[in-house]
Amino acid sequence: DKFATLPTEVTPVETAHRRITTPIPAPETLDVLAASRELFPRVNQYQPPVIWERAEGYQVFDGAGNCWIDFSSTAVMTNAGHGHPRIREAVADHASGDMLAHFSFPSRQRVTLAQRILELCPPDFDKVYFWTAGSEAIECALRLVREWGRRQNPEKDHVLTHQGDYHGWTLGATQLSGSAGARDWLASPDERIHHVPFPGLPDHEGLEDPVAFFDRSIQQLAEQGVEPGQVAAIFIETFQGWGGLEFPLSYMCRLREWADQHDVLLVFDEIQTGFGRTGRWFG
Repeated sequence: DKFATLPTEVTPVETAHRRITTPIPAPETLDVLAASRELFPRVNQYQPPVIWERAEGYQVFDGAGNCWIDFSSTAVMTNAGHGHPRIREAVADHASGDMLAHFSFPSRQRVTLAQRILELCPPDFDKVYFWTAGSEAIECALRLVREWGRRQNPEKDHVLTHQGDYHGWTLGATQLSGSAGARDWLASPDERIHHVPFPGLPDHEGLEDPVAFFDRSIQQLAEQGVEPGQVAAIFIETFQGWGGLEFPLSYMCRLREWADQHDVLLVFDEIQTGFGRTGRWFG
């Protein structure tokens, strides 16, 4: 579906949180919208026709005097709000310093950040591996769990994930994600990545026994020739980010129990739920 490209009259809005005073899209922004349609692929054109000029806290403003609530949180990344004064100050301080960026070389800033992250993590965490995006972190985790699994058993390199999960755009991460349509382009799909059903909406509303549901999923894998001893890891979102869908607690407890029983690593993808985005440091 496409949003309207010509200005349409709408009911004006004036509250403490929103302000709509022009037709939508705002006539003043039509040139930028038209250029965007020409310059960017269709996958980048699913957002409402709002041209961002500035953002502050939870609000987004265009150049025509309109103001919206940013329910998107800029794809969940602005967990501190837009333009937080302490973040602005930290960026300005860093930009005026002696070193703007470096790769993986030792530095006091790098050590300080790693120490602070470990202070926030659960007590068993003792290493920090910096990456630039969630997809890269997932690719690294996929390599690590398979390396670990094959050291236990050459056949222990199967990986499980859930239908509907989202783990990223890169080669391994997109195959771990739960949308089959996104993998039609693969010439040689990874046949040792398996998607088990999600225990709830939209496919299993009103699930009465999540534990039995998990056990059936594992039994179905065994019927396809994948035994528990061949599984190196399970990748799981703390809750499914695209739909905000929660896993039943009893399901998660059974998952943990089964993983421990069969020496399977459990990998939580907290890209969308970590660092305060659920109200706690980790989801």
